Amino acid sequence: MQPVPIRKSTNFLPSNPIPPYNGYGTEEDTMGNVMKLDPSAPKPDMFKMFDNDRHVLRFEAKLVSSNPEDDLRKFIVSFFPGDDTIKVFERVDRNSGIVGGKFLERGRYKNPYTEKYYQDVDCYIGNTLIL
Repeated sequence: MQPVPIRKSTNFLPSNPIPPYNGYGTEEDTMGNVMKLDPSAPKPDMFKMFDNDRHVLRFEAKLVSSNPEDDLRKFIVSFFPGDDTIKVFERVDRNSGIVGGKFLERGRYKNPYTEKYYQDVDCYIGNTLIL
């Protein structure tokens, strides 16, 4: 009687597919729900936060639009390198008919072309940010 050779299969480890971002919370929260059974809040980069505490990059900006009334609008874009967040504030011009103030709330925003979050190297004079 001849022995029958049996091939050992490699260890198969099933994995869950990563679901698309649904808009609730952040993308890090979605990844935490997939990777762990008991998810915890994502940990911030404390070294980066302490090194760049109270540092703000501020730029004057204008709106790129086909509407001619938007050429007069002026904005202040603030980038906070401690946590890579961006805030946009519209300057108030008297009797312009446009209400100034907070234009975009402080948060982390992605570049739609690269699908990566904006960083401090993306904020320089002459660059166009798509928010």
